[in-house]
Amino acid sequence: MIYINGELSRHTSPAWSSLIAHFVGIFGSWFLWKYLSKSKTYFPYTPDAPKWSYFAGVIGALIVVIANITVNSSIGLVGSLSLMILGQTLFAILFDFGGWLGMAKRKIHLRDILQVILILAGSLLIVFY
Repeated sequence: MIYINGELSRHTSPAWSSLIAHFVGIFGSWFLWKYLSKSKTYFPYTPDAPKWSYFAGVIGALIVVIANITVNSSIGLVGSLSLMILGQTLFAILFDFGGWLGMAKRKIHLRDILQVILILAGSLLIVFY
């Protein structure tokens, strides 16, 4: 996905590439909803979803735009992906430690810190060398 969006961004712009990607996603989601929405297995609906859960689309759109920009920069595709993995790992550790969004609180262990250090070292090697 990132490669295709990056190529589209290179030929248009990061904003247009993101718009096209999201319109394809909207059409695909509409298609699935239209033909599978009667199934409670695929679409278990609950009216009491927390309000913060609706912001995932905004964050996802920002991720796509930032990925489109970085893929066509000196960082490149692999550097972008490694930094995304680093960010996801850091936020997962923070969510576990802080108990955010209803998660059970968990202590930070040495293996968590070692994991972040190794991912950071690998990311730096990829980006700078």
